[in-house]
Amino acid sequence: MATKTVRMQVDLPRAIFVRLQHRADDLGSTVAAQIQKALEEYLLRASEDDKSSKRFDPAQLLTVIDSIDEGGPSDLAEAHDKYIYGDPHGEKAAERERNRRESQTKTQPSVRESRPAYKTKKRRGSKRLF
Repeated sequence: MATKTVRMQVDLPRAIFVRLQHRADDLGSTVAAQIQKALEEYLLRASEDDKSSKRFDPAQLLTVIDSIDEGGPSDLAEAHDKYIYGDPHGEKAAERERNRRESQTKTQPSVRESRPAYKTKKRRGSKRLF
């Protein structure tokens, strides 16, 4: 029984395609068969890597915090991103935001709106009903 396949188009650099063609000729195979086999092997390796890699466990973080004398830093609740992720929303981000605001106010001159380039026709002879 034949397996169902899905047709798709993939862009390859010419050098890779030529190498695949030469290899297919040497092995008596096709380029499509080589690509399918390579993708199967990639997916098997990727699933093994996913299984072996450890995911973040929040319980580990709580264990670390509890092990710190007196419960950790006093601003832990407010600045937890700083301690977990290396300050993406802390002082560095605030400093970048201040610098961005200052540069915007310095570089942007006041802009005055100009009239539109097109003109509308005035209606003549229209009657008002009220």
